Amino acid sequence: MNRFVSNAFKKLISSKEYSLWTKIVNLRKRIKSPLALSFGSLGWKNGTEWLIESYVPCRSVGFIFGDSQDLKSFLVAQWAFNLATGKPFGDLRVNKGPVVIICAEGSNSFPKRIKAIEDKHCINVEDKIVTVNRPIAMLIQREVEMLHDLLNELKNTLGESPKLLVIDTFSQCSAGIDENNAGDIARYINTCKEISEKHNITVLNIHHKNKEGKYRGSTALYGNVDFIMETKREKRNSPDAEEKISTKLTLTKSKDSSTNVSHMLDFSEKSLGIEDNFGNTLTTLVLDEVISIQKMGSSSSNCAKDFIISSLKDSDKEYVDQSDLNDAYKSKMPRLGIGTVKKNISASCRELISEGKILEQKSGRNKAYSLIT
Repeated sequence: MNRFVSNAFKKLISSKEYSLWTKIVNLRKRIKSPLALSFGSLGWKNGTEWLIESYVPCRSVGFIFGDSQDLKSFLVAQWAFNLATGKPFGDLRVNKGPVVIICAEGSNSFPKRIKAIEDKHCINVEDKIVTVNRPIAMLIQREVEMLHDLLNELKNTLGESPKLLVIDTFSQCSAGIDENNAGDIARYINTCKEISEKHNITVLNIHHKNKEGKYRGSTALYGNVDFIMETKREKRNSPDAEEKISTKLTLTKSKDSSTNVSHMLDFSEKSLGIEDNFGNTLTTLVLDEVISIQKMGSSSSNCAKDFIISSLKDSDKEYVDQSDLNDAYKSKMPRLGIGTVKKNISASCRELISEGKILEQKSGRNKAYSLIT
């Protein structure tokens, strides 16, 4: 056995682990089973391999769900570009490789979205994004066999296996199944897992929310997949008070990592430089910024704190009522809800008190603040 094991491998594990490894290898040879087996904690050092850092693992099956206007497909187009070119998604790294998109909805729009992203970054994806322009019925054997054949052909033609298969959408490619039936959902997901395992590819399904704001269908969907993400449109303002086109991306389930991951995604409308048959300019949305929710919260807090310090410094009163600060901040940020304004001012005042920068004066339920000079 020793002559087949490299010195580099021996250095990676302890002598005790090496002894266990050789014992397991010999044991596995004696067990005549086609099933994939593992023993005890062997292999525990293998970390999660990311396709898109913190969100999408390699060789996995998952879902992204949201309402029809939550920009899911625009986000997936951006991810396809990132993977095809190797460009990071904001500050998150990606595992470069070809992408296959099953465009069961809006196949005419997808090339336009990719073209706009290419123009923004001055990079062409060439043949690294492949689009299937019709639904694939994932529970019909002949359809699935065609998908297997396509993935094999792409591996041979491109010289590498595709890294991501996007099914847009789940409902269009699950014809004939009952979304609320656990058995039907399990069969669909098992088909996705077979594709993932055979081709070392991640399968990402795009799905819609129900009326309650949760994913449609059986709870078997949540239980049987490796990861789930959610998109939700958000109202945000630019410094000039213009409303941004934004959606919040959140990881809600992950088998192998923390779900404390969320980013705000800001899009803008871009002209494609072409017109429709009536002479109207055609446009699409392109991702401009990827902002960590944690960092964004810190930035918002600092903005409110700076405003409070400036207001107290400019006031001719010894103490300024918190209600006056709320009103002034609301005027400065008109598109923020009054509840958000009150929350930001209240939290920022507490922080400034703990930092020893302002004093608080209470009169019943009213609060007022003064700058420490």
